[in-house]
Amino acid sequence: MNRSWVCAQCKPTFLQRLTEGASLPYQGNLWRMGKRLVTISEAAFPDRCVKCNAPANGFRLKRVLYWQHPAYYLPLLCNLLILLIVVLIVRKKAILHVGLCEKHRAKRKRGLIIGWSSVLIGVGLLICGAGLSSGWAAFIGVIILLVGGITGAVLATIITPTKITKENVWVTGVHQDFLAQLPEWPGP
Repeated sequence: MNRSWVCAQCKPTFLQRLTEGASLPYQGNLWRMGKRLVTISEAAFPDRCVKCNAPANGFRLKRVLYWQHPAYYLPLLCNLLILLIVVLIVRKKAILHVGLCEKHRAKRKRGLIIGWSSVLIGVGLLICGAGLSSGWAAFIGVIILLVGGITGAVLATIITPTKITKENVWVTGVHQDFLAQLPEWPGP
C-alpha cells in the first residue's frame, strides 16, 4: 500500500484527483531497492524529510551528487594528479531536490559550521605553527583540520550516491519509513 501525506487544506483536492485516476506526483520517479532509493535526476521528492519521514513543510534542499565507479580510483596508485583528471572526466552528475524537516536542517547546519570552522582554525594553526617554527601548533592544526572537517562532513551529509547512470540515480541515507511509501524498483 502506498501511503501519502497531505495537509488538511489540500486533502479534498488530493482525494478528488485520486478518485479520477491521477497518480501520485512522485510515483513514477521514486522507487525503493532494498535500503536504497532509486530515482531520476531532477525528480520531485514528496514533501517528507528523507532522514526521518517527518513533514518537510515545503522545504527542498538541492543536492548536486557526483559518482564514478570505484575502479577509477586505481590511478591514485600512480599519481594524485592523474586521479583528479580521470575522476573529472568520468564522473557522473545528478541533481536531486530532497525534503528535510527542521530538525535535520539544523543538524546539517551544525555539521557545516563544525566542518568549516575546523578547517579555518586548523589552517590558522598551521600558518601560526609555520611562522613560529612550532611543530606542535602545526600538528594540532592538522589534527583539528582533519577530525573537525571529517566530522562536519559526516554530520552535513544528507544522502550518498551509490551509483549514477544516464537514466537513474541510486542513493543511500534515506529513512526506512520514507522508503516504505515507495513502490519496489521494477528495473533490472
